[in-house]
Amino acid sequence: MGGESVLEASSLVWKEEESRASTKSLLIGKVLTEKTFVHSMVLSEMQKAGNMEEGLRVIDVWKNVFIFVIDSKEECRRILRGHPWSIQGHLICLHEKGQYEVIDEIDFNSSPFRIELHDVPLEAMSVDTLRRFSTKFGRLVMIEDLDCDGLMQQSFLQFRAVVKIDKAQVEGFWIECPDGNKSWTKVK
Repeated sequence: MGGESVLEASSLVWKEEESRASTKSLLIGKVLTEKTFVHSMVLSEMQKAGNMEEGLRVIDVWKNVFIFVIDSKEECRRILRGHPWSIQGHLICLHEKGQYEVIDEIDFNSSPFRIELHDVPLEAMSVDTLRRFSTKFGRLVMIEDLDCDGLMQQSFLQFRAVVKIDKAQVEGFWIECPDGNKSWTKVK
């Protein structure tokens, strides 16, 4: 291995039992900007935005990368459902810490966003349509609930998808109808 040594897992002290028993959750986040933020500012902004007075601690890792220690797993899920978050207008990409994950190897180039499709022909407003179109944007996370008649509850289709931040997003696309006409669908 060219002079490199490998430290065997058995020679390390692992905190597995402690981690599994903990009720706390960890998120790793990166503020996407050249401006440098400190943990106290990030903590204050997240508390205001997330309506949290207690139960959140922020630890600096390196420039604009932070560990968020959250007292409850339910609160952590709520924060992730409310994603994307921003700090003073700058996107913060949050990632749920996985077991044995190395912070330096986390990809902060994607984030979940709510996407709306406007001016979809009424006959095409369905969950199947959403599933087909969501692949154009990224990995599907959530689909808007259906009404009892099988139609969407508003005048547009809505879903959440994990989107690559550095990928150009479409402003709209043409839908070809069964009668041969085309309809322009706007993306918001």
